[in-house]
Amino acid sequence: MFFSIIIPLYNRPQEINELLKTLTKQTYLQFEVLVIEDGSKNDAKAIVESYANKLDVKYYFKENAGQGFARNFGFERAQG
Repeated sequence: MFFSIIIPLYNRPQEINELLKTLTKQTYLQFEVLVIEDGSKNDAKAIVESYANKLDVKYYFKENAGQGFARNFGFERAQG
């Protein structure tokens, strides 16, 4: 079974780094990670991209519309 992990993100670059680092330690690898940056001023694009060789991770930036909209945005793009 393949899973999608959808992460809405707003101005939390350190927390996303910790979360992605934890995901690299998982033994079950059939998942993708979609990080939806919801209009952050402190974007985490470089942090997310630094995990591209360790995780199936995708980064999206959109205008701020709230967690629900960010989650739905990710859901529309998820493969799992």
